[in-house]
Amino acid sequence: MTAHVNRFWDPEKWAVSETQAATSPLGGTQVQFQESIISTPIERRMVWSSYWVDGRFTTSLLKVKLWQSSAALRGHEGQAVLVLSTQMEGAPQEARRRLSDALKALNQLPARLNEANRPAPGGR
Repeated sequence: MTAHVNRFWDPEKWAVSETQAATSPLGGTQVQFQESIISTPIERRMVWSSYWVDGRFTTSLLKVKLWQSSAALRGHEGQAVLVLSTQMEGAPQEARRRLSDALKALNQLPARLNEANRPAPGGR
């Protein structure tokens, strides 16, 4: 079970300036991401993050915990976190476009996660 919050950057080096929800297609469905803009004195980055549990993506840690419990009872204990990041030099729309383009290369990811999440034959 998820018992902590994942850290996607070092909070001693990076400051969060903005957070909001973002959505982008992945594997034929719209996936919700937590969009964060982080910065140091010399760099700004946009970070998208989402959790995957038992065939579904979410940004809600409460849903992660609930879905993990339900999935574990059915022998589907696989889970993942998807995090993408890009440097921000211009408008946020340009960074979002780059992250969406990167997701296109990962189009098979949901199917592969689902395949890996199947219970082993004769398991449990």
